[in-house]
Amino acid sequence: MPEDSEELALTLGAKKRKLTRKSFELFGKNLGFNDKQIDGVFKHFLKNKSKSINLIKRSFLSDNMQYKYIALMESRYDALY
Repeated sequence: MPEDSEELALTLGAKKRKLTRKSFELFGKNLGFNDKQIDGVFKHFLKNKSKSINLIKRSFLSDNMQYKYIALMESRYDALY
């Protein structure tokens, strides 16, 4: 099965790949969020990063799949922060 190169199933700002923090900030603005609300979402997301990793580590995924999932998540965090 070929690798899926898309990051989202639907487009965000006419993009499915190479999404950045700016892409999500513009999305928040289009939803009517103010800067403080958008910043709060990013802070909440970052605050819960370790919880997400712990959930993956406690999952029934194989060690290899856990590693891949966490690596993917880390690369997405790097794109946002």
